[in-house]
Amino acid sequence: MEYTKECMRKVYKAAPLLAKINNTYSHITLAEYLQLIKENYIKKNNSGLDSDIESAIQDYAENLVGSKDTAECIRVLKMTGLLYTANHHVINFHPMSVQGNLLYEYLISLCTDTDVVPTFSCSTIPMTNAFYPRGMIVCDTAIGRECNIPVFPHKMKRVSISHAPVFTSEMLSRTADTIRRYRISRRICAETADTLQSILENVYAEVAKKNSKRYGEQIILANSILSSGYRTDKSCRHIFLELEEVAWRVLCRDLAKEGSMLNRLLWVPERLNALAHFLEGVSGCWSGLKGGTFLFWGIDKKNRAFRLSNESGQKSPGSLVLTGRDFDGEMHTFNLDRFTLSEALKERRLLPGNFLSFFSLGIARKSCLVGGCFQGEYLKQMINGVRRAFKDVPFVPGEEKFLPLYLPDQDRFPYLCGPLFLTGANESSYYPLSSVELWRRPLSFEELKKGLNIPFVKAQQVGLYCFYPILVPKDLRDDDWWNRISKELLANI
Repeated sequence: MEYTKECMRKVYKAAPLLAKINNTYSHITLAEYLQLIKENYIKKNNSGLDSDIESAIQDYAENLVGSKDTAECIRVLKMTGLLYTANHHVINFHPMSVQGNLLYEYLISLCTDTDVVPTFSCSTIPMTNAFYPRGMIVCDTAIGRECNIPVFPHKMKRVSISHAPVFTSEMLSRTADTIRRYRISRRICAETADTLQSILENVYAEVAKKNSKRYGEQIILANSILSSGYRTDKSCRHIFLELEEVAWRVLCRDLAKEGSMLNRLLWVPERLNALAHFLEGVSGCWSGLKGGTFLFWGIDKKNRAFRLSNESGQKSPGSLVLTGRDFDGEMHTFNLDRFTLSEALKERRLLPGNFLSFFSLGIARKSCLVGGCFQGEYLKQMINGVRRAFKDVPFVPGEEKFLPLYLPDQDRFPYLCGPLFLTGANESSYYPLSSVELWRRPLSFEELKKGLNIPFVKAQQVGLYCFYPILVPKDLRDDDWWNRISKELLANI
C-alpha cells in the first residue's frame, strides 16, 4: 500500500478537503456514508426546491424530455432537496461521472422509488474537456489503459458543448470504422467492439433520428437511453439538465426582482469590484488572464465560449461593461444593464460562468449542492467572497426597504463524486466499470449494493484511476503507475 499512500499524500496537498473527508469517514463503508448524507442533508436539513428553479426547469426541460419526466425530476428534487451538480454535459462514459451518478441514484433510492435521476451538468466546456465530449471512453482494453473512440472530428476541439452542432449519420459511420480498426488491432476485444457497435446503433443512431437543434440536446436523450441499460432489474434513466440553461433562466427572474441579491451585487460598483477582488484566483471563478471568466462566458460566431473580463472595474451604478477577445482575435464589448443582460442571456450570446450558476442555484437560494471535493472547496470560497463584498459595502441608499440578506451555511455542500467502487479485470489490467462495461454486463441492484460495501477511503484511492492522477507529480506516475496501485488495492478482492 505504500505507493498508493504516497500518491494520496500528494493528492491531499492539492485537495485538503478530501483529506479532511477521508479522515472523518475512515471507519465506515461507502454505503454507510450515503446513509449519513440521507440523515444529515435530506431528513434534517431539506429545504425543498426553490420555486424559481422549479419554473426554470419546467421552461427548459419539458420540450426536451417531456412533461412526465420533467414533473418526475421536479418531484425528486423537491423530495430530496439536493441538486447534484457534479457532471459535465457529455454523453457519459467517464467512470468517475458514471459511478458518481450511480451513487446518487442509490442515495435517491433510499428516499423514494423513481425511474428518473435528475442531475445538473456544466455545458460551457470545449470538446477538449477531460471527460471526452467528442466520443466514447472504453476502460476494458487490451492496452492497460482507457482508449477513446471519437465521434466528432478533432477540428471542432474549441467548440463549446452548449452551442455545438448535432452529430450526424456520417460521423457515426466513421465511428463504426474506428471500432472495426480497434478490434482488428486488438486494442479492444471482440465483445467490447460488439458492445460499442450496439451503443452506436441503439443510442447514437436513435438519437440522431430526433429533431434535436444542437449536441447539448442530443446528450440529454443519449444519456437517458444509455443509463437505462446499466441495471438488470430496473431501468433507471439519468436526466442531464444543463446547469447554465437552468441558471440563466433563474438569473433572468432575479434581474426582474428589484431587491434580489443578484441586483444588489451586480449594479453597485463598489460591491461588485470588491467581489471581483475577493474571488480573483478562486477555482471556478476567474484568474486574470490565466483562466475562468468574469461572471459570464461570451459566445462567438463559431460557437466557441471565450473569456470576459471587467479590467477597469465597474464605474457607474446600474451598468456593467465586459470585454473579451475570441479565438480569432476579435474584441467583443458588452455594455449591460438589467434589460440588455436579460436579452443577451435569452439569445444565448452570454452564458453564466460557474460562479453565477452556483450563485443563482445555491448561494442566493440556499440550495444544497452536491458534487466533488473541489466543488465543496470553492463553493465555500464563493460564499466568503459574497459575504465580504456585502460586509465591505453594507448599505446603499434605497436598500433599507429590502429584506436582510441570508447566506447558506458553508457545510451545505456534501461530497459525492470521486469514489470508484465498481471494478473489473482482464488479462492485462484492472479497470473501473463505466458505460461500455455496464452496457455489456449490467448490474443487479444487489450487485450495486455489494459494491458499496467497499471502505470509504479505499473508494477514494481507487479514484486515483481517473480523477486525481493530474495531482500526482509525474516523477511518481511512471507508465505502470495504475497497475501498481490496482495490485495494491484490488488484487485480493
